[in-house]
Amino acid sequence: AIISIMSEMKTLSYCKDGYVVRCKHCGYVRVAFGTSLFHVSPNDFVWMLDVLRMICDKEEICTAEECKNILVPTPYPEVQIVLSPKEAFRLLAILEEADSEMKAEQFLQLFGQ
Repeated sequence: AIISIMSEMKTLSYCKDGYVVRCKHCGYVRVAFGTSLFHVSPNDFVWMLDVLRMICDKEEICTAEECKNILVPTPYPEVQIVLSPKEAFRLLAILEEADSEMKAEQFLQLFGQ
């Protein structure tokens, strides 16, 4: 059953820390990072990406790699992701790659590809 579920998913981004995949049928996005997995709508995915960009753009982020001092909100009110700065930037890279892939697919669909 797991294989058939995963075969319905399109990989948008993948690395040793996690991945982003999208369901070919409903468009929902799965974001896996570290030990967390989130199943979010396309709009919530964009929201998560925007929030993480704002957090990572702040100049006062502690640069100590081991310091887990970044709380990233999620679309789920009671759930936050706790990350170090290094982890936050790695998650941002995965989300940005997936976002670029989704935008490229949308662009190709405009031209019937």
